[in-house]
Amino acid sequence: MTSPYKVSVVEEGLPTQKGWNRCEIGRHIEVDPYGLHSYYLARWNAIVFDAFIVAAAIQYCDSMKGRPDVTWGRDFRLRIPVHDPDRWNSDEVSSKLHSTLNLGTGDSWQISFTARKKTFQPEQSNFVAPSMPAL
Repeated sequence: MTSPYKVSVVEEGLPTQKGWNRCEIGRHIEVDPYGLHSYYLARWNAIVFDAFIVAAAIQYCDSMKGRPDVTWGRDFRLRIPVHDPDRWNSDEVSSKLHSTLNLGTGDSWQISFTARKKTFQPEQSNFVAPSMPAL
């Protein structure tokens, strides 16, 4: 494998660590929390939002780094800010995510999760189902 492709996902306006490629939430990857709300009827869940950020960051890496001519696999280092880094860094979640990505893509992934600096919490609206006519 070649040298690792290092990507740091950052929140808008925050710096990127030297030596890491910048991937800014809201610029390079976008997740519309209000659009997500229309797909599920449950209350706001930061884990769901973070899962979409993780998926978007993985897709970003895949699209930015082509496959080598000689070998298939690439080597990625990825840092992602999430609402609950302890959950994402836990062995239960992290090991399953890494093994799934490594097997599914043929690449080597090392993902670490950090705490978001800006907690995101959209306004919550309650879904009201239209009344059904009596049969």
